[in-house]
Amino acid sequence: MRVENVPGQAVRVWNTDPEKHNVIWLERMSVNNTGYRGTSSAVLDLRLKSAYVLIRNCFFSNVVATRSTVLSVTFDSETTSRVSTAKVMQNSVVFSSGGGVIFVKNTGVNNATLRMTKNNLRHNTADESHSVVQLVNMSVAMEGNLLYNNSGKYTLEIGSESECNRLPVRADGNIFWFNTAIKSAAKYTVSLNASDVTFRLNILNNPSNTYELSTRQMGDVNVTDASIDFANNWWGSGLAHAVSRRIRDGRSVEGLPVVVSSSFETVPPSGLHFSSVCPLGWTYQLSGCFFYNVGASTYRQAATFCQRERAVLLPTLMVGDLQPLINNFITYEDLDGTEKRSVMWLSNGKKNTRSCPVGWTEDDCSRFYCDDVNQCSGHGTCVGANQCRCSPGWYGRSCSITYCTRSTGCSTCVKEAGCGWCDARQKCLPGNAREASLGQCDTWFFHDCVTPGTHSGCSSQVSILDCNGRYCNNDLHYANKGTCQRCKDVEHCYSNKSDTSACSTWNETRCPNGVVTPDYDDPRRIENTVVSEKLHVVQPRDSTMYYCSEYDNPSEEHQLLIASGRLDVEEGDVVASAQAGGIFHKLHDVTHLPQMTLMRAETATLRDAIRYADFSADMKMYEIDDVASLEQTPSATLFDDFISGDVQLTSGTVVHALDDVTVYKCLGRTYTTTDSETATSYNLVIETASNDNTVYHVGDILTSHTSSGFLETVLGMWSTRVGTFVKTTLTGCNNLDVSTLKLSSPLANTSCIGGDNNPGLLMFDQTTQIDLNVGDVLSGRESSTIFVKVLSVRSSGSFVILEVANIDLVESGSVVTLLNPEHITERRVVRRKRDINVGISGGDTKSLKAGDSSVTASFKYSIGVRVTMHIEWDWFDIEVTRAGLTFSGSLSATAKGVFFYSKKVGRAGNSKTYSKDVCRFFIPVFGIPIPGRIYLNFQLGWVQERHD
Repeated sequence: MRVENVPGQAVRVWNTDPEKHNVIWLERMSVNNTGYRGTSSAVLDLRLKSAYVLIRNCFFSNVVATRSTVLSVTFDSETTSRVSTAKVMQNSVVFSSGGGVIFVKNTGVNNATLRMTKNNLRHNTADESHSVVQLVNMSVAMEGNLLYNNSGKYTLEIGSESECNRLPVRADGNIFWFNTAIKSAAKYTVSLNASDVTFRLNILNNPSNTYELSTRQMGDVNVTDASIDFANNWWGSGLAHAVSRRIRDGRSVEGLPVVVSSSFETVPPSGLHFSSVCPLGWTYQLSGCFFYNVGASTYRQAATFCQRERAVLLPTLMVGDLQPLINNFITYEDLDGTEKRSVMWLSNGKKNTRSCPVGWTEDDCSRFYCDDVNQCSGHGTCVGANQCRCSPGWYGRSCSITYCTRSTGCSTCVKEAGCGWCDARQKCLPGNAREASLGQCDTWFFHDCVTPGTHSGCSSQVSILDCNGRYCNNDLHYANKGTCQRCKDVEHCYSNKSDTSACSTWNETRCPNGVVTPDYDDPRRIENTVVSEKLHVVQPRDSTMYYCSEYDNPSEEHQLLIASGRLDVEEGDVVASAQAGGIFHKLHDVTHLPQMTLMRAETATLRDAIRYADFSADMKMYEIDDVASLEQTPSATLFDDFISGDVQLTSGTVVHALDDVTVYKCLGRTYTTTDSETATSYNLVIETASNDNTVYHVGDILTSHTSSGFLETVLGMWSTRVGTFVKTTLTGCNNLDVSTLKLSSPLANTSCIGGDNNPGLLMFDQTTQIDLNVGDVLSGRESSTIFVKVLSVRSSGSFVILEVANIDLVESGSVVTLLNPEHITERRVVRRKRDINVGISGGDTKSLKAGDSSVTASFKYSIGVRVTMHIEWDWFDIEVTRAGLTFSGSLSATAKGVFFYSKKVGRAGNSKTYSKDVCRFFIPVFGIPIPGRIYLNFQLGWVQERHD
């Protein structure tokens, strides 16, 4: 059957009788220059209940399917007793336009199957609402199809935006070549809303699309239940990273199913339509390239087709020589299972005599061109033989159609990729951030539809951003310094025009890519910080803050904080203080007592305390703790090596192990070394009787895994309805009166450290009997490992008091400390409430030993800080997108090693990891103490080399 030059449908079969099962058999149809223009009816339209449909050996050329498809099959059975089947085999659809090519859908209650085999779909142009092929709600088998140089919403769409295809889909040996997706925001070759898909040995090479494959969210189907298997396909490249970039799935977009594609073909698999010698779709046989165009056509149509392909129609006398080729192309299975052959025409071009196929040039046909698509009309890039990758705003085979003009307002226009609003012309046009690509436009809006000022020369399509009248107007409840600063930053990005009544547009040079670029060199920006009304900054002069450890309640979710006196705070407030190691907490519960305030809290975020901040500035760091009050702890690695015997001391060195001795710690002295460094000692207090009257000497080494705690002096006590509180401070042993020691006092239920690390607070429950007085000295906060060298010895009553220094290094059997008596000078330290340091600096020395070899290294560090803060909240319909505090600065280290070579070195590559708690600090940001802590971790080691 031939249908030519008909302004309507070629075939329409509709069945509304649910009792009828139709058998529709369409073969050898030739449909040319046919179709509807201006309606939405398919050219071949089958709407059936249950049916068997065979469409085979049909040829469609220059068919118009406006807002529909060339071939449409819909099943809508009302009974499950029959399975609907469609077979679409060995058809050609070329140069169709207006809509999709093949659409098959099942809306019935029964299952439906589709077999789509050896079809040739080439040079078809659909619109952006129709895919070239769309298959919905059925079992699908696709084999040996060629889809070449088509354009549409997608090339192949399984399922739809709202329907997940839950039945099996299998595709083998298909070629998707140089197709183009024209949907601006979703340029995918294959779009899957399906839960059971297997693709094998297919070729996907469509460089104008962003992705070859995209999965979709599947409604009520769990993405983890989906099976999307795309192993052993060729993706246009044999490189793993290139393949992964061509797939959009759950690995790059949360909520999408994940595609299995770890194995892939590194070269195109040979198949029906692909040869390394012949053009795409041609087969090499008898030293020539042959093309079989499936679908019935007349001799004249066949000859014309071959002429367009720059080939000749195969002479009848050659058919016998090509019998194997013909059998491969035209053999099919009939309804009764017998083998049949279809009628065909073959075109031939000899390998050494035919000219290059369309789109290719040079002597060896190795270079592609885009001459036949007007060089992509200047709105795209030529990426293959007459294959264009269109710039945003354009689509079509030659990138000559713009989708921008369909938008009639600015707000919808700027949401389309590659489109902008020309306010003077009241049109949506294609272009980029700087200008329109169709004509001149001085009022160009590409990123948004906003202009600053109190009035505007723009049309009503453009909103006015009035900084002075709204966001900087303190008479309005939503306006403050933050909204004003942000508005002024946006205003800064617009072009300054002498005519204040003109329509001001975005200055892309000043603020590229539509991103506001504030002037962070302006030091006044920090003054516009807006602090939350729930923030309370506690200064040391007003109240001492304590951070507590609860021994009887270790699983409590929120931290216990205590403040001396009464704080005017409530649940939901944020408390910040440069005390107790740094307080920056959000309160969950508050209890007010006459002498103090108890608070349950969790660590706050910057967003809890600051409503707006947008600045970058160099700032000073403040040390929170009194350095002299900090416990001097040895390196855990060095201590463990010494205990295990890996580090040995020089013969004759006296070592005392104090693990079975009651040892207390207390504060020592502050010294200045010959290198002008500050160093501190501390004291050990040992009851003589508890250590069998052992005599200690200067230079002795003392070790212990634990101690009995730091000594604290009682400053005050008071009883409350929740228990008894004892206020303490760390005790210095330089002038200790041992008669005040109350070492048998009961253990506290809660121990708190506050202020600059000297103040302490002990809490006892109401049942505990306490025999303490102001001035008594007791064992308070816990302490850690002892690995020290004795600096001085003195006795006080039944106690011996040893001034000691931490051991920092063991070098060649000798211990090294920062406090060598001959290299230090005692100095008096007066600590101010706000002792400011521009940065944090310090140093350390470590060693490593193996066999007879050792290496020592010393380093120094210096840390500065630059604070950049961006915190915003909703204003001008903009959602919060940024909240954070970042630091930049310098961390420098120098190392000097000494290596003693010996053949006994047995652990080449051996290394040790050291860590150092540098300091606790805070940075005042607009009066808010932001706390932090610095740790250093480094590795010390060597590599052994042999020299023969």
